[in-house]
Formats: sequence, C-alpha cells, structure tokens
Amino acid sequence: MSDRRMGRWTLVALLLSVLGSRGALGQIVINEIVADERTASSGTTSETREFIELYNAGNSPVDISGYALKYWNLASPGSYFPAVDTIDPGTTLLSHDYYVIGNGAVPNVDKVLATGGIDLFAGANTVFELRNASDTLIDAVGLETFRGTELDFATPEQLAQIGRGYWGQDISADVVSPNRISSIGRYQDGRDTNFNGRDFGYLPVTPGASNNLPLVPAYVVPNADTMSAGDFVTSSYASFVPMRAIDPTVAGPLSPDGFNINPKAIPASPQGGKAIIAWDDTGGGNATFSDKYVNKFELSAYIDTAPLNSATTAARVRNEASIYGIGTTDPFFGTPDPSGLVALSSASNGSTGLGWVIQRVERMGDADFDDNSQVDGADFLRWQQNVGITAATNATGDADASATVTGADLQTWKVQAGVSTGGDVAKTKTVLLLVDMGEGGDSVPFRDHWKVIKSFDLSASASAWHTLGIDYNPATGQVTAKFDANVINFNTATGQVGNFYAGYREGLGAAANRANSRPPTFDMISGSAAAVPEPASGTLVVLCLAGGLTASRRRAR
Repeated sequence: MSDRRMGRWTLVALLLSVLGSRGALGQIVINEIVADERTASSGTTSETREFIELYNAGNSPVDISGYALKYWNLASPGSYFPAVDTIDPGTTLLSHDYYVIGNGAVPNVDKVLATGGIDLFAGANTVFELRNASDTLIDAVGLETFRGTELDFATPEQLAQIGRGYWGQDISADVVSPNRISSIGRYQDGRDTNFNGRDFGYLPVTPGASNNLPLVPAYVVPNADTMSAGDFVTSSYASFVPMRAIDPTVAGPLSPDGFNINPKAIPASPQGGKAIIAWDDTGGGNATFSDKYVNKFELSAYIDTAPLNSATTAARVRNEASIYGIGTTDPFFGTPDPSGLVALSSASNGSTGLGWVIQRVERMGDADFDDNSQVDGADFLRWQQNVGITAATNATGDADASATVTGADLQTWKVQAGVSTGGDVAKTKTVLLLVDMGEGGDSVPFRDHWKVIKSFDLSASASAWHTLGIDYNPATGQVTAKFDANVINFNTATGQVGNFYAGYREGLGAAANRANSRPPTFDMISGSAAAVPEPASGTLVVLCLAGGLTASRRRAR
C-alpha cells in the first residue's frame, strides 16, 4: 500500500471534530460500497464503478494482511457465496486512511478484482463481512435486507453488527452533471453504532476519500425565484432526477422525456414566485437529497387531497407517497405504507430517521356490505365477523371482489367510511403522518419498525399549502415537529446524522394518470429570511442517464 493519502488524516480529524462525536468509532470498518451499478433502465451494465472501501478510524496503523471480505447469502438456508476477496500480504492501513477493493477503473483503487462477471459483489439480501486473518468478524454491513427471507438467516454475530441492515435498494445509477453518482457510505468516516440504518446514507461516491458532508444546523430551502422553470437545484443530488424549479401556477414545462415537470397547475405558495419539485416525471420512484447534513427543516409544502381518478375495477388500488425527512432513503423509494391504506404485506422503502409522510390512496370497491347506501360501523362489524373466509361475496365483507375477506377489504372500508355508496366506488383518502423511522425497516404498521407519532386525516380538507417542519436535537434526542399550528414534541434516539431528503413514489398506472399526481412540491416559508439564490442552470448539461431515457426506468426490480 502506498502512502499517497497519508496526509489526509488531519483534514478527516478536523471534520470529525466539526461534525461532533455522535457514535463509536470502529478501528477498521467497511466505509463505503457500490455493489450494484445500474443504467437508467434499471438494468445491470458493468462492474466498472463497483468497489468496497475500508477505513482505519484509529490513531495507529493496522496490518490488514489476510483480512478477507466474505459475502453471506441471507436466502434460505443461509450460506456464503463462493467469492472471498483477501487482502494481500504486507498491507498496512495507515491511521485515518482508506483501502479500496474493486474494479480497476475505480479512482484510488488499491486492490483490483478480476472482471468477467456482471457484478463484482453479491448485493441483494447479502451481509458483507470483513474478517481478519484469524477469521474473527471485524465489521459487517447488510444490504437490501428487505428481500425474501429478510434477516431470518442472519447469524447472531452479524445481527450484533448490522441491526436491520440497509433495508432499501442499494443501486448506484449512471447519472451526469449536475447530478452526482452515489453510493452507500457512512455519514462520517469510521462512525459505527452497529446499526447500519443509522450509520449509512445514500451519499455522493468518494472511493479513497472522505464521505463527510458539511453539517449545518438547518436545511435552507433554495430560493428558486431567480431560476427558470425546469432548472435543476444544484445544491441537491438524486438517485435519478435532482430537485427542479417550477412555476406552481403553470403545468409544465416539458422535460426531455416529453412529460410535464409540474404535472398540473396549483395555487402559488404563500411565499409566491417559483417553487421546487422533487420527482422523476417518467414515473416510478425517485429520491433527492441536500448536499449537507442537517438537524432541522421548515418549509411550505403543497398537499393535494383531490381524487386521483385512476382506480378501476381492474386496478383497484392507486396511490402515491412522499416523505420530507432527515436521514436517508433508498434510490427507488419503494412504496411506504405506514397508514396501512395500501394494504401491503411488506414494503421495500429504505427511509430512515425522522419525517413527514404524505399518502394519497384511492381504492375502488364496495364497502357497503349491508346495502343500506352508507358505509358505516355496521359494515365494519360484518367484515370483522367474516374475515378470513373464502368463496366470499360482497354481503360477507368482500369489498374488492377477490372472493376472500382480507385486510385489503378493511382498508377499502377505511377509505370509504362515511360516504354514501352503491356498488363499486372509487374513493381517495389523504393522510399526513409524522414518523420516527429510526434505523429503517418495514413501514407496514403490523411490523412496528416505523413509529407513527401523529396522524392527520386530510381527506375532507381542500388541497392547500401547509407548513411542515422537524427540529431534532442530536444531544438530547428531543424532536419538535410542526404542521401548521400543530406542534408535536417527542423523544427519539440521540446522535443521529442525515441529509434533508424528499422521496416520491407513484403507483398510478398509465402515464396519463400522472397528470393528477402531486410529487413533493415545496417552497420557503413566507416571511422567512431569503435563501441564497440558486445559480441559473439553463446552461448546465441536461440530465441524461446512460442507456437511454425510458418511461419505465424507475421501477423497482
């Protein structure tokens, strides 16, 4: 190992001092990973960017000769993949230095792995282990742990290192300026609480260099008023498409893909002028991030409660979901379901930390089980008495014509409760939830991984701009959240780190249905101090992704 990066430790130490001591530092840790390089169409391309970075967080050099990276397959019954990547004899990792294992095209690579396969590493539902020459487990990271058997076949020593692992998908998409290629990296080099969901975020890729982004007290909503509609917000990065400026009162403009960046006209924000939108207009899911770590945000967000007008008897559930959060999320932003209204049995959404979740769910069905033209408590009792039966009819609690009385029928009842109905009816319900997502995990209510602190049913309210905020004290764990005049105080874990992020996922079907969507759309709070204007980005390279732009590119695999 050369000494080419020996002088970096003073800068890293200074950054850690500025960021604060928020977690234990392991001596040698897995610090950053690109396990799955992807094109725009979500298909695998090559392994040219794939790598694993080790970091020495201690104050003394370590002989890492014979250290090995092993890959544990969490699928039944649990076993190692054949590949073992062993570090060469005579290798010493200096204090606060990095060691990069991967493809020869990766910057600062120290050990080049042979190519020839599609992927250098097994990344789906895998525990990446770092073991020393005596085969003692030094560190571990679990990736895409939502899949299949989840953590059922993880060993006790692995679980002690990973917690729930990194729950969401871990792809690194091919993007170009002004966006930034990203990886799964520790928020702070060497910080290891043994909960992957608290330690790792979706960060700009930095093999052989520090992951650490600046830490600022609060996220400052960019002033988009000096930008043109469609310009990218350069102080953000994204899994696919960064934040963009829009005129809320005008649908459009068209993106290079031919879709409206602002799907439909809405009222101007209380601040007026331009606003910001965060989504991929070609459909599916997208996640955008601030380029700094924050402990606080406050913004004006538009919440649309109008009918989605896309559910049918053939596609009885349509939905969209957004999160404004502090922490991280996964690039595809798989559908979250903390309200239970979508009736998912499991969810792949990899969000962590603290956030406001907006779910707009439309269900087609008939929850008037007693045919009195009113969906009420009597219908709920009929569902309750018959739940689980097969060969069911509407009269026995089957709202969605599946011939079985299930939890999905209960969700249809919840969406339609209080309305007059006769036969199949499409009804939209909009809820706002304050959620402590912690280290991440399954968002569905019965798993109890995400903690819903407060829920607001906005279904009967008009679409409108609302104030949303979260203020987190990492020293005490105290959280003060704001929804208009509502102030909610609660306590959570101390020492959390994360970006401001806005995630969006639509399950609306045909592209035409996106005309009724409302991705994260936000602005500065009216009357707040003016944010630093974003530079005009009309001359920046138009975002395009290798492999072409397709309407299906954001679909989770």
